[in-house]
Amino acid sequence: MLLTMDNWFTPCSSSAGPPAPPEVGLVTATTISLTWAPPGRVAMNSYVLMYKEASSTGSFEEVTEISQQGYTVENLEPYTEYIFQVAAVNAIGRGRPSTETRERTGELGKWHRVEKKQGIQNQTLANVTFPARLCDENEQKQDQKGPSHCPTRGQRPADQRQHHLYPVGPPRKPNGVIQGYNVYYTTRPSQGLSAWFKHSVSGDSERVTTISDLTTMQIYTISVSAYTSVGEGPASDHIQVKTQQGVPGQPENFAGQAISATEIQLTWTMRDNVQITRYELYYNTSSSGSEEQYRAISPSNSFILNNLSPNTLYHIRLAASSTNGVGASTSVISIRTEQSGKSSD
Repeated sequence: MLLTMDNWFTPCSSSAGPPAPPEVGLVTATTISLTWAPPGRVAMNSYVLMYKEASSTGSFEEVTEISQQGYTVENLEPYTEYIFQVAAVNAIGRGRPSTETRERTGELGKWHRVEKKQGIQNQTLANVTFPARLCDENEQKQDQKGPSHCPTRGQRPADQRQHHLYPVGPPRKPNGVIQGYNVYYTTRPSQGLSAWFKHSVSGDSERVTTISDLTTMQIYTISVSAYTSVGEGPASDHIQVKTQQGVPGQPENFAGQAISATEIQLTWTMRDNVQITRYELYYNTSSSGSEEQYRAISPSNSFILNNLSPNTLYHIRLAASSTNGVGASTSVISIRTEQSGKSSD
């Protein structure tokens, strides 16, 4: 007599075939949940789950003796892509592994569930907000919500006056999508990082920035940190850069007063500590700026412009010069000389 049962398992005569590729369920920054279908209707003793980082050239790690058709892999690296395969084990032995599945862990502070819908994986996000913070250099990094590594050290370019180009590399473990970088700089490195000046750079495509308005001939200490949507990572090692003498800045408090029919006394100040070689004085009697005359002045903070015409309106500007060139001139001031024969008393 022939007996048939719809749910009867086929006896094992060979090792199991490959299960269906693992399907991804819940994903966090350090865990990925997987499920899979068995290879046909053959009785299985257990399953073996194999996984490794997608960038790794080494062998797979294995989780053996899994009795269910699903497993949650823990202790993964945040925001890292992994490869997963599963193999079935029957009475004969381990079968061929499944086709691989790739999935990236989430950013720290976020989780998402991968849902199957018409063959397309849609991600539903649930955000957990953490306050951005700056890690102390000696702080343990395992609980860091932002990048767990600092940006890699940049190459120091040539020293420049008033600005500094600072290229950096991305963190080795970003823990998420890099949103930008914070460049910290100071002339007083003994102070805490919170007291340093901060220059923020948005995005991760350009890793070169300009720090402006620095003081010449000063040693600056510079450090860089990266940040994601959930926080700021630790700062990089410090580097020190000395700004060099460049072209002088603009003279300040430039003023003048007629002291006779042919003389105007000019005064100014310089905040910049660049070594001034001379001042360049430009003046004319036309508001259009044509036919401008020029005089070179030895380093000083005052000058008497003489040999002028009486009762004439003069338009005057001043620029400082060093061995590296001429700096920006002041705004034009307009001063009228006194009438001829008028006493200066």
